[in-house]
Amino acid sequence: MGQRHRQDEHTGAAGILRECYAENPSAAQRRSGTEVVRNYVPRVHAAITTATVVRASEIGETWNLSFWDGMIVAAAEQVSATELLTEDLHHGQIVAGVRIRNPFMAD
Repeated sequence: MGQRHRQDEHTGAAGILRECYAENPSAAQRRSGTEVVRNYVPRVHAAITTATVVRASEIGETWNLSFWDGMIVAAAEQVSATELLTEDLHHGQIVAGVRIRNPFMAD
């Protein structure tokens, strides 16, 4: 995400951390999710503000995305990211000036 950074310098978004925890239903998976969240918190550079929420709504409406996907794109846009790594959006699509790249697909 952002300009190309070394792996230990990448930018994260709070929404992605929330999903990491929320998508782990069992107690053991929640503990694992909590550890992942703790490890990534220092790398989060996008504070969620009311402006982020408004922008997420606009992005969702404009690009027909869910509110939560809009939040992730809005957070990426907020930190001037040019690329967002995710498998949840369409590979190669540009949303709000941010290129979507699925890290599991070849370019």
